[in-house]
Amino acid sequence: MTSGKIEEVEYLGLKSLLYLTGGYLPGYVLEWVGKYPLFTGSGRAALRLILEFFRDNKRLPDKNGQVLVPHWLCYSALNTMQKYCSPTLTMNEKVKGLLVYHQYGFPQKMDEICDYCKEKDLFIIEDCANVFETYHNKKHLGTLGDAAIFSLSKLFPSLLGGALVTKNEELRNYAETKIINCDRTLSLLTYSSRFLYECFKDTPLLGSVHLMQEMMYGMIDSALDIRAISLRVINDQLIKGAMLQRKKNYRFLLDYFEGKPEYYNILWHPGVVTPYIAPFFGTDDKLKRIVSGMRQNGIVTGIYHFDVNRNLLNPKFEKCIWIPVHQGLNEKDMEKMCEIIKRCN
Repeated sequence: MTSGKIEEVEYLGLKSLLYLTGGYLPGYVLEWVGKYPLFTGSGRAALRLILEFFRDNKRLPDKNGQVLVPHWLCYSALNTMQKYCSPTLTMNEKVKGLLVYHQYGFPQKMDEICDYCKEKDLFIIEDCANVFETYHNKKHLGTLGDAAIFSLSKLFPSLLGGALVTKNEELRNYAETKIINCDRTLSLLTYSSRFLYECFKDTPLLGSVHLMQEMMYGMIDSALDIRAISLRVINDQLIKGAMLQRKKNYRFLLDYFEGKPEYYNILWHPGVVTPYIAPFFGTDDKLKRIVSGMRQNGIVTGIYHFDVNRNLLNPKFEKCIWIPVHQGLNEKDMEKMCEIIKRCN
């Protein structure tokens, strides 16, 4: 693990991180993806910085410039996008770029998408909100488009935190300057409100903290800098093997249902894919029974839609349920969930 004071560390092209953490360098996080990422207050903050840059350099001419987005994109991401462009579900001549969502951590068919965008001169923003360690053709997701956003708090108990990854030096310098010069009061406010929400969401104060959370989400993309404590939490999780445990849990699920094609519609690539959750497919009746059985045993899940084509340009959605595989689960937990699925199927 790399750590030290600012004066002991060579320049890493990450002045913002050094400044924000007082010289503490969480090595595992820094070494996570190719060129060092720029850490942000949230995934939405990273998205805002990218879209601001594209507006400034006229890749997006104005708010009428369209960006193709996936179905069922988080409404908070759409709120941020609408400040700078017009999200659309339909490819047309006004589209200037694509927001490519690697749903649940499973890679989109990036070869096809990149070839299309190169031909049409469209930019690509990879939405890696569900990704930390997943690869496509041996390349880390987040390094295939013009830029990528990560939402680290979805994978680690860091409350908030995101990252921006890009090979575009102009964009990188633009975003880094914005982060260094941002108003850090906003970061403190958003972090504090999220902390209070997590503390009191299961109490009689739920109504009040929920309103505070809604208010915070309205400005979260303006809180550009990450809190040092979030980076330390993420780094500590990595040191303790969070990604390895996710892989083990995912592998357990694959092995348990081996040889049953109806379960294997999308469950594949152990070691290449480290999923946020694992989608599990079936008929409506089967899925409803499984969800009911899971909830009766205190497991939070529901019925969602997954793009089995894994192609924003030609999606095909099928219903699935979420099977959690996070690092807080062990083999006994995974076995319990698999038995519930088998019993309710």
